[in-house]
Amino acid sequence: MTYNGLKVKYDAFAAEAARADDIAREEAEAVEQRRRSERLENLEFAKIILRYGLKDDAEWSDVLKELRGRDKRLDLAIAMEETRGDWTEGFYRVPPESSSIHHITDEDVKDAPPWADRWRMLVEVPGDDGKIIFAAHAAHYERQYLDPLIRADWICTWKCSLRQWPELESHKLQALRYALKLPADPERASPPHRAAPDSYVCGLVLLELLEYQTVETLLRWSSEPAVFPKFDFGKFDGKPLSAADDGFLTWMLDKDFSEDWKWNVRRELERRVAAKRDVRIKKWVDGVRSAATVKDLENWWFGEAEAFAAERIIPGTDEYDLLIREAASRKAVLQAAPGPIFESSGAPA
Repeated sequence: MTYNGLKVKYDAFAAEAARADDIAREEAEAVEQRRRSERLENLEFAKIILRYGLKDDAEWSDVLKELRGRDKRLDLAIAMEETRGDWTEGFYRVPPESSSIHHITDEDVKDAPPWADRWRMLVEVPGDDGKIIFAAHAAHYERQYLDPLIRADWICTWKCSLRQWPELESHKLQALRYALKLPADPERASPPHRAAPDSYVCGLVLLELLEYQTVETLLRWSSEPAVFPKFDFGKFDGKPLSAADDGFLTWMLDKDFSEDWKWNVRRELERRVAAKRDVRIKKWVDGVRSAATVKDLENWWFGEAEAFAAERIIPGTDEYDLLIREAASRKAVLQAAPGPIFESSGAPA
């Protein structure tokens, strides 16, 4: 055999040995990763057992039972999972766009009952005393299907989590699961974007919210627009709404943003107007208090009359009543004084 032939065989042997080493290293890394994941899961489960005061030999089912017993009216952790499924209109009704998210195909639902029959299971939950309260993450999606059929109150765990934990980076369902360290059974919480796992995690988020707020508060928050603590897009991404200039916010009102976003923008613009108004009110109050004589006070008052009217500070408003009280108090002090009173703040503004 020639030198070149031997070299080719040697190179092939060396390459094969290198591949074997790579495979062995990858397998060892995979084993170590599994061990690490198991240790982390065991630590998290131990924390959950301590948190809820469960027995040392408790299983995930015991955790769920403990959580389920905390609120009889909102037994979402399991009840929603038992009643909600991957509904379909019938065979060949799952579009590819939807399958790309939850990976449910026509084959998966070919034997599923139609939505027209399945929705009734939602109202056949024992022990609800005739009062139905649904919970969902971004509940406006579910409501477009259920509102025409069922009279119920709604808790939107997305809106409520925005209010309860505004400091979190994300308020998506699975992000909340990890950020809040919810006691989720990994098997029951997966795969995401499927009805049963998402209902299960939604129930856990709801139960966590109930640790801080009443049902009535959650219902009220859910009935109001979502309150956004910061931008999640554009040049102000990650910054509070107060970071944007008036021009940008006004521009948003004319564009195709959601009604929730437009409500937040209007609220921020109104806050700024109110803040500027408060500054002017303080300036006027200081002006009243710095009048040296009754004549100064009267001249100041009539000199600011047009400015009052421009700001809609007219008889009957709280601001007008405040200024009247301040002026009356200052006038009484000045009338009782033997001469002019000059405050350190100077003459009337």
